[in-house]
Amino acid sequence: MTASSLDALFAPSSVAVIGASDDPARIGGRPLRYLQRGGFAGAVYPINPNRDSVQGIKAWPDVASIPFTVDLAIIALPADQAVQAIRACAARSVNAVILFSAGFAEVGPEGAAMQREIAAIARQSGMRVLGPNCLGVFNTRLGFYGTFAQAFDAAAPQDGPVAIASQSGACGSHLGYLLRQRRVGVNYWITTGNEVDVEVSEALLWLAQAPQVKVIVAYVEAIREGATFIRALAAARANRKPVVMIKVGRSSAGALAAASHTGALVGQDDVYDAVLREYGVHRADSIAELVEIACACARGVLPADRSIGILTLSGGLGVQAADAAERNGLDVRPLAAHGQAKIKSLISFAGTGNPIDITAQATNEATLTGRCIDIALTDGGYQSLVCLLSTIPAAPRFADPILASMVELRARFPDRLIVLAFASPPEVVQRFEDAGFPVFEDQDAAIRTIAALVGFGERFAAVRQATPLPLAQAPQSLPAVLDEHAAKGILARAGIPVLQDYLVADGAAARRAAAAIDAAVALKIVSPDIAHKTEIGG
Repeated sequence: MTASSLDALFAPSSVAVIGASDDPARIGGRPLRYLQRGGFAGAVYPINPNRDSVQGIKAWPDVASIPFTVDLAIIALPADQAVQAIRACAARSVNAVILFSAGFAEVGPEGAAMQREIAAIARQSGMRVLGPNCLGVFNTRLGFYGTFAQAFDAAAPQDGPVAIASQSGACGSHLGYLLRQRRVGVNYWITTGNEVDVEVSEALLWLAQAPQVKVIVAYVEAIREGATFIRALAAARANRKPVVMIKVGRSSAGALAAASHTGALVGQDDVYDAVLREYGVHRADSIAELVEIACACARGVLPADRSIGILTLSGGLGVQAADAAERNGLDVRPLAAHGQAKIKSLISFAGTGNPIDITAQATNEATLTGRCIDIALTDGGYQSLVCLLSTIPAAPRFADPILASMVELRARFPDRLIVLAFASPPEVVQRFEDAGFPVFEDQDAAIRTIAALVGFGERFAAVRQATPLPLAQAPQSLPAVLDEHAAKGILARAGIPVLQDYLVADGAAARRAAAAIDAAVALKIVSPDIAHKTEIGG
């Protein structure tokens, strides 16, 4: 299947709800309420053989009786009725199905057998099936909410630059709720559950190619289609879309929990680590870290290098931030001498290296903070700057001028990342975030987020097209055992970097090779008769 085969899931033209309920709080009723509240422009067909209408919409006894095209069907039925409903949808040429029902592979052999039957129907018909045991999909731009997630009961998600793909429905809805709390919009959201057909890798590939998506957030337990997963990550990297992911199952206990959750086997963790590093994915260790980095990425500024300026009103906070910056691989270089002189002319007793400690003097003159940041960005050339304000913005007489100066600075330096760290009431924090500034109470989290954004910028800048091995150069046949030198030659011709080595036959040649290497040297046996040195006691 191609990524475009998910179009009916993410952007259906019409929706049937099988098992529709007149009670908007029930699993079969909530999607109808969400679709009406969201203003979905497509046709909606409730399926309920016992009612003439459901929530004010004309109802139909079954999907076969609908005389119009059904693009997508939502099935909200018990597991033992779901297979027959899937079969009816396939007979009706429905393009895609969202299967809410639980009670399949995650509960035992009988459920697994029903899940295999659904998979066979999907393959034979070409109909895409999402789930079972999932919370569905939404598309805020279309007003399409094919979900019963309680997290969106009070208010619909805001449109915005972030997309969420999650194998866990509860984790997906939790992430959507947290982003809404932070006033960061989500345009697409999908939860894949047991993945009888549609797998999270396909969802990621679709999102990586969707023009409206700028940041992708993912929760993953196990990847079933490795090649599609890699295609998705490569597409996201090529399209400069940061991917922030939680991949669970590092521990044996976590792996067992994942297997009981969706029936998935989590796989070797170091393999996932290697793939995520290769394709520039930030692997978050917690929901909090994932949300922090996703919110910062959504603002669209990725620093051009690792330089960071630290401006603080407290020497102690500044020292801690410098430690955290170096720990995260950032460049805490000193402010240029002419910049330090400018700071001294404003505050004679300030610390002017990096961190730049303007002390509590900033409380006497609120505009000092903005003026010193201006100097740091202009004369220091820092691509990122973290400003440690302690609790100063909690007082309105300081918050207003600081915010005004920050807004002016952002207008002057739109390509620089300016991050704030302070503790204040939520409404104060919200004012700064609404103005476009990432705000953290914990400065280590602020530094970690800056490092993550720097990493994305570096990876996007360093994308290289791999040079495949031309067929003319591919060896037509290989011996049963390749020695290391010959194997490296094949890899090198395929564009895979390998360490330089020298094939030598005597002591003089070995000495010349060692001189050329000019570093520690290892001698290895190369012989068609000795595949492994241990065979001769080496």
